[in-house]
Amino acid sequence: MPRRGTGSTEESPEYKGPRAGNVQPKTGRRANPPRQLREAPRLWRLHARRTRTHQHTTPPHAARRTPHFIVAQVNLGLSGKTITSQLSAVAFIHKLSGFPDPTWHFVIKNLLVGAAKINSTTDTRLPILKPLLNKLVCSAPYVSDSSYKTCMLKAMYLLAFHAFLRPSEFTSHNRSNPHVLSTSNLKLVYNRSKYPQSPLFVFPDSQPVTRAYFKTQLDKRLSWASLSTLQYKPHSFRIGAATQSALSAVPDHKIKLMGRWHSDAYKKYIRVPML
Repeated sequence: MPRRGTGSTEESPEYKGPRAGNVQPKTGRRANPPRQLREAPRLWRLHARRTRTHQHTTPPHAARRTPHFIVAQVNLGLSGKTITSQLSAVAFIHKLSGFPDPTWHFVIKNLLVGAAKINSTTDTRLPILKPLLNKLVCSAPYVSDSSYKTCMLKAMYLLAFHAFLRPSEFTSHNRSNPHVLSTSNLKLVYNRSKYPQSPLFVFPDSQPVTRAYFKTQLDKRLSWASLSTLQYKPHSFRIGAATQSALSAVPDHKIKLMGRWHSDAYKKYIRVPML
């Protein structure tokens, strides 16, 4: 029986490349693996299905097959950014295994540029500026079901805004594998034997706050304030921080530094309302 969405009766190859759990830094401590490595098995199988190279279970992978992957993903309606992200995992595995990057090719680079133009999307997310931030903070007692969650969400809103945080930096995709800010990232005076290293934002049972929970609670507060849940997202805090700084005449180089941007991508986050 064919696998859903593959259109083929061929089985996906068993991934035999490097895995996240096998990577140990030189210090001897287990590090949080990069996203490309954590998702390598899934993206490798996806790439193999789209390019019909089921016999290749380990790198290297032929570069001439990658254009077929890009075309297949474009036909599925995926954006150029998503396709580039998927290919970055394939490139990462090749580099980690000591092979040349098969995606670093003139033809492939230009195909990705074309893919971005074909399935381009408009980012409609609005910035959360200080007036809305204050409203969200004040709304917490009216929506939360406990004083602990009220205090925690207030702290999350304020830190996400003032620290220009990405949602992935303070929330977890799942409760079993958090890669977020932890207590070790802060300089606090507390009893370390009583409070060992853990994610910065956790529930009373010490489970990390997930992005899904954070978004659900944000939607509740936006609805309470009669605002659109379609235009304000968890990333709106970071967008709002950049926009608020620009409105306050903060120099561009300082905005770039505070938001930890290494390119001119910060300009896309500055969304000053047109008069």
